[in-house]
Amino acid sequence: MLMTARFPGSDDSKAKPLSLTEWNRLAKWLKSKELTPEQLLTGTVAELLRDWRDKLITTERLKSLLERGAALALSLEKWERSGLWVVTRSDPDYPESLKNRLKGNSPVLFFGCGDRSLINAGGLAVVGSRNADAKNICYSTLLGARAAENGCSVISGGAKGVDEAAMFGSLLNGGTAVGVLADGLMSSCLSERYREYLIDRKLALISPYNPEAGFHSGNAMQRNKYIYCLSNAAVVVHSHHEKGGTLNGALENLRKRWVKLWVKHANGSATGNARLAEQGASWLPKRIGEIDFSDLFAERDTKNTGNVSYETFIEKLQVLCDSEPLGLKELTEAVQVDRKQLTPWLKQAISENRVEKLDRPVRYLWTNPEVASYEAFLEKFKSLSSIEPQTPGELMEALRISKPRLTPWLKQAMSENRIEKLDRPVRYLWNDKRIQGELYRQ
Repeated sequence: MLMTARFPGSDDSKAKPLSLTEWNRLAKWLKSKELTPEQLLTGTVAELLRDWRDKLITTERLKSLLERGAALALSLEKWERSGLWVVTRSDPDYPESLKNRLKGNSPVLFFGCGDRSLINAGGLAVVGSRNADAKNICYSTLLGARAAENGCSVISGGAKGVDEAAMFGSLLNGGTAVGVLADGLMSSCLSERYREYLIDRKLALISPYNPEAGFHSGNAMQRNKYIYCLSNAAVVVHSHHEKGGTLNGALENLRKRWVKLWVKHANGSATGNARLAEQGASWLPKRIGEIDFSDLFAERDTKNTGNVSYETFIEKLQVLCDSEPLGLKELTEAVQVDRKQLTPWLKQAISENRVEKLDRPVRYLWTNPEVASYEAFLEKFKSLSSIEPQTPGELMEALRISKPRLTPWLKQAMSENRIEKLDRPVRYLWNDKRIQGELYRQ
């Protein structure tokens, strides 16, 4: 917690808490040295870390993080008074399904309240839009009730709309639920609407983020994967066609193949549900009473269902390579086409500027249409770096572009004095001084 958590009132500018990637790097090194994290509190830090070398995670940064004991103690006392508990990745009751599916990408810790045994019990993930209409809200409530009747816990995001309706559909009918929250965990734990179910051990609310954190769209997007990976199957009640957290989370689940995905029948092709069905999700029976819960949790059918056209290949490619590059072997298995057929399609996709080819090793990454030009890159960069400087890795992740595409754009922007490069560690910042100078000259 000292290394990775944020505490209210703590000055994180002196020492930024370690990100998940940074923590993994440190934990791996500690293990190689047969050290445990708690030894950093009982021994001489400088001596224990004498062989540690990392440009971003300096010994001074680690020392500053370890000195946040007072802030940790105050926060823990406040959280415990609110009924919160903490489970770390090394604890025996940390969700095994997360570690199995996400490996090193599983959160370092979860904050939670309620019956912590529920987070290891699996269940049915039910997700959907916040602004779903009354018909979809009613459906979600009934689906939660059906889950309770079948002894199946509901796992959702706890947000207003579909998520909350499904959870209460289960709870009001004697079932259990797990809410994976993106913000406001402490206020939710103290909320009157949850109190009865938390006391009766019918509900667990968890979050990998600070219990007092406010809403952040990035956190909301990230927690989607935890909802799927805690479940045994998932249902999308309603999603938007073009964009949105529900759609993106479901597409990621299809790409990663965590759990079988089902979608509710929707009128018209304008909904995201139809798009998800095209990408491999299964339609639920039209009548909710016809849903067979044993069928929901049946093993996924991985057999090839027929010939794949180039258009279908492009649709699948966008889902598969949208957030991370994949190699030929991974693509042939996911798309289920022969490599002889796949290779010319990839060449065509590259010529159409749909895909980038990365080397060492050879992988393919979907081209983000929102950052297809240098001008578009500048606009996105300006909004990203207005809060804090960005590392190359953070830029590649946020913009979903490869390093070969990012590097020349950064060099050009620096030559034009549009962005500023900071060292130790290398970060990039929008050059407000240049803009102010131009305004002054005008």
